[in-house]
Amino acid sequence: VDAVDVDNPVWLQRLDRSALFDVPGALQRLQGNRALYRGVLEHATIFLTSWSRSFRTACLEDDRSMASRLTHDLKGIASTIGATRLAEVALAYELQLRQGLVPGQGPPLDEVEQALRPLLVVLDAALKAD
Repeated sequence: VDAVDVDNPVWLQRLDRSALFDVPGALQRLQGNRALYRGVLEHATIFLTSWSRSFRTACLEDDRSMASRLTHDLKGIASTIGATRLAEVALAYELQLRQGLVPGQGPPLDEVEQALRPLLVVLDAALKAD
């Protein structure tokens, strides 16, 4: 156990060890405030858990502006919580939507969902840890 782990709660250690989160980067953006980070993660989890369903609804309703907004928000939230890979694929998808890709089509959506699913599992387990 390194010195950093001794000072950090179990939930933070789990996120850091998952390799899905840039915990130091996220904490730096939040001035090192772990309580704030946890609160942001809890709110982000609500959004992230419902993102796929909301996005698919927007696609079914052919609501391109909602699909784009959801993707933009996903990118921003992923960046804030340090979910670097999810932020990258959400940004790529957002750019393709702006260039005319029909929402819900193409491999970029699969990439977003492949980055999102394991993140939700890690978040759920970490936030239940203590």
